[in-house]
Amino acid sequence: MLRGSAIIFVAFLKHFALKDKLRDFMWVGVGWNVVSIILVGATAMYSVSGGEDGDNGKDPAKGVMLILAGAFVQSLQYAFEEKVKRSEGSERSELHNAMSEANHKSCRDKMIFIALDNSLRSPPLAA
Repeated sequence: MLRGSAIIFVAFLKHFALKDKLRDFMWVGVGWNVVSIILVGATAMYSVSGGEDGDNGKDPAKGVMLILAGAFVQSLQYAFEEKVKRSEGSERSELHNAMSEANHKSCRDKMIFIALDNSLRSPPLAA
């Protein structure tokens, strides 16, 4: 759910960096996203402190910050793609296509790595 904070970052980037006017109902949606991100982040932070097993070396604040940082970087890419899409010209279209293809390959590679990592960690099935 915290990855949804990219919506918030994109809204601010579109408004302040790209000078794109967002309508009132869009800001209401961004506001609801802010509320939900705060609730999810607070739940993640307080659930560890109230657990039976102690903290087990977990630092939820660090995890929340890393997820938010990742969402911010992702929103930079979305804003850049939006700017490129608005621009006309074949050079920029080719750049956009190359970026989209690189992003697709990166996401695919991450999914393969996660699947392999999870399969190596899970215990073997009993016969």
